[in-house]
Amino acid sequence: MIKKRHPLIAALLSGIIPGLGQIYNGQLRKGIIYYFANLFGYLLYFVSGLQKSFHGLVIFCIAAACFYLFIIAEAAFVAFKKKKITLQLYNRWYVYIFSIIICMIIGQYSVLLVQDIYGLRAYRISSSAMEPTLLLGDHIYADNKYYINNKVQREDIIVFIYPIDRTKSFLKRVIAVGGDVIEIRDKKVFVNDTAVTDAYAIHKEDVIFPKSLQPRDNFGPIKVPEGAIFVMGDNRDQSYDSRFWGFVKQGDVIGKPLYIYWSWDSDNYSVRWNRLGLSMH
Repeated sequence: MIKKRHPLIAALLSGIIPGLGQIYNGQLRKGIIYYFANLFGYLLYFVSGLQKSFHGLVIFCIAAACFYLFIIAEAAFVAFKKKKITLQLYNRWYVYIFSIIICMIIGQYSVLLVQDIYGLRAYRISSSAMEPTLLLGDHIYADNKYYINNKVQREDIIVFIYPIDRTKSFLKRVIAVGGDVIEIRDKKVFVNDTAVTDAYAIHKEDVIFPKSLQPRDNFGPIKVPEGAIFVMGDNRDQSYDSRFWGFVKQGDVIGKPLYIYWSWDSDNYSVRWNRLGLSMH
């Protein structure tokens, strides 16, 4: 059976799944090559280490967009040029739908597998506890393999399992590590009886609570157990952290934030362009 090909349909199919528009045009081999080339490009992105920097992410996004646009345009052009083709067994609507479902499943699990292997994971900041370093609406990438070969250091920003509810992940700054003595006197932090510079910390309230009322402004002294970490949010007056619920186990540290890849200001409904690419190192 000979049937007309529609450029718009070809473009749409390749936009959904790279190469499907080519298969719609009767080019099965080319369609399969394009699909796996897309998967290979994603794998290459991780293997090359480009995912560890914002510039690498930008390069990948530009390259991926160009590749997608080429495949879409090529599918539309071939459909326009050929106009009609002799239908093959795979040129059926249900085959296209089945292919979309299968390819999406393969793509999703491939992405999750590669991310797990290379340790890159995205997180969204959902509180103001780390202001001004991280704002509500910031989206970050974290390296979840970093602390396999590196020790947690004071002043590191870490992603960890929240001890009170282990289904949640928190993000705070390391103030003290195992063996350190932590103390807070009228909002001033001391580690091993030495005042911490606290250049990254802010205080939004002038009131100082006594230790008998709550531990926010006066805490300790207390020694951090070996194999544990004491963490605090940079927004000291509005952070729920180790002062309230205790220490983080070293084994519960998930990863180290790398950079902000997206930032959305929900109050003004706008992108914070000046925050994109900010490093967490």
